[in-house]
Parts: sequence; structure tokens; C-alpha cells
Amino acid sequence: MNSFWHNLEKPVSVLAPMEDVTDSVFRDVVHRAGRPMVFVSEFVATGTMLRGEKEALRRLVFNENHRPMVAQIWGNKPDEYYEAARELHLRGFDGIDINMGCPQKKITAKGSCSALINNPGLAAELIVAAREGAASAYREWGDDHQGPGGKLQRGGPLPVSVKTRIGFSRPATQEWCGFLLEQNLPLLTVHGRTTAQQSEGEADWIEIARAAELRRNISPQTLVFGNGDVIHPSQLEEYPRRYGVDGIMVGRGIFTNPFLFAGEEFHDLPAADQIRWAMEHLSAYRTAYEGRRNFEIMKKFFKIYLMGFTGAEELRDSIMQTHDYDAAMDVLKRAAEA
Repeated sequence: MNSFWHNLEKPVSVLAPMEDVTDSVFRDVVHRAGRPMVFVSEFVATGTMLRGEKEALRRLVFNENHRPMVAQIWGNKPDEYYEAARELHLRGFDGIDINMGCPQKKITAKGSCSALINNPGLAAELIVAAREGAASAYREWGDDHQGPGGKLQRGGPLPVSVKTRIGFSRPATQEWCGFLLEQNLPLLTVHGRTTAQQSEGEADWIEIARAAELRRNISPQTLVFGNGDVIHPSQLEEYPRRYGVDGIMVGRGIFTNPFLFAGEEFHDLPAADQIRWAMEHLSAYRTAYEGRRNFEIMKKFFKIYLMGFTGAEELRDSIMQTHDYDAAMDVLKRAAEA
């Protein structure tokens, strides 16, 4: 088995897909702060993507400096996975990741994402469909098309990986992750909570380590990454040694420290510099989305920057009272000049 994943230096670092967070603007911010080895899109429903819905297509926008760039998809229809893989080939992605981990009830109620833990037969069908779609696209088009930065030289079909959890209502790592490892995946990323836990409690890295150990006997060529509660730069090196994983996927930890992948501490910066990062993000967000996305979505990002200095809480409160770009920028400018 060979894919771009296997050509990366270990341990591999990845920014996790997060809805309304890991868009192209935020990936640019993280790239400038100190990028991970791999970026992943916000997760995209296969049906909405194939219908060309604007929100789905927005989630598929990326820049050349985001490479390697992986698209994460979700749904429960194998025929859509087949066609989605073909579409993602044409859009110039470097890989496809299947979301089998999202615990949101509105999604699991549809039998998608982490609900697939209870439906391994369908999970296997979706993997096969995506893999066959990627192979079909490569046979038909090869590398003869343009990515955002020019012609691509992939050398093979898009690799299809999976991100999941250790179980649905209880840990079932042996059964569930063992089953996924039998699917000949290039990569399996394991979040150390069950679906029932949502985001509560601590991530169980012992169960993640169990998945990595299972890999040795079931599918030695499959990489295993861990995900959950990684908030310190030291964990990017320490956890692979301690738990036997090949890489780390960072999710909410990037909110506590945008410099995490660079091995530094963002909140050691002077307050004025932290505020300037917020201003630059706001400006880039406005350029990308004004008139097309709700300004209120941007507000969740301010807690990344406005923390840990005198007056930060009051400044966040003031920002939360604004409802447009000009008002928010005015608040930040006054704070930066104070």
C-alpha cells in the first residue's frame, strides 16, 4: 500500500475537520502560525456536494499552500460516495477521509457518521464505493487536470481513509477498529471517546493505543493516528511514543493555542500582537465571505486570540455585542491602540 500518507515523516500532524471552523480562511491563519503536515476540509455531505449546493462547495475551497489537502465526506449512500470520489479527484484533492465519528444526533439519526459503528456492513460498502470511485477517476483522467496551483502529479487514485470513535454507547475498539483495519485502509484515525460521550469526559488514549496494537496483527501497512485532548505542543511528539500511533490529529486544541503546530505558545505574545492576529483573521474572513455568510459565525474565533491578558474578557464581551464587520474591527482597533 502506498499513498501520500506513507511518504510523510512521522509522527504526522493533522488539523482535524471542524464544522464552521476549518475553512480556507482559518487554514490560512494556521498555515501562517505554523502549519500541520496535513489539512482536512470541513466535513461535506456527499448528496449536497453532488447537487452543487453553495454551502457544500464552499467547504471544498482550498489554496495550493494547504497541500496535502484532504476532503472529508459523510453520508450513507454508496452510489453517492462513488460519484463524490470522482468529483474530488477533479477538484484536485490529495485524499478522501470518511467521517465515521461525528456524534451529532441529527446526523446519527440518519444512519451516518458514528452511527456506522452499529452498521459495519454499510461502512464497508461506503469505503469500497469511495475507493472504486477514486480508482475510476484515475483510470479515466489520470493526472491530466488542473488543481488550484496547476497540473497535479498524483501517481495513483486518491487514498480513502476513515476517522472514527472507539465505540457508540461503549468502547468497542477490538470489534469496531479491528473491523475497519480489515478494510485495507491507508489510514485510520481514532478519536478516544464514544458517540454517547459527545465531547464530554477525557479522551481514552489507552483505547487508541489498543487500536494501534491491533493494527500490527491485522493490517501492518495501515497508519493509525490518535485524536482527542491534544492541547500542548509536547503531545505531538510524546503521544506517538507513548501510545504507538503514527500521528496526531488536533481538533479543539488549536483554539487554546494557534501556534501549537509550531511548538510555541500564542498567548506569550504581547496583547497588542494577539489583537492584531484577530484583526487579520476578521479582515480575511470579510474578504472571503461578506454578503455570503453570517458574520456571527466569525465570533467563535475571537476566543482563540483574546485570552490571557489584562482586559481580554472585557474585550471579548465587547466583540460579542457587535453584529457587523465594521463594528467588530472598530472595537479591536481601539483595543490595539490602547
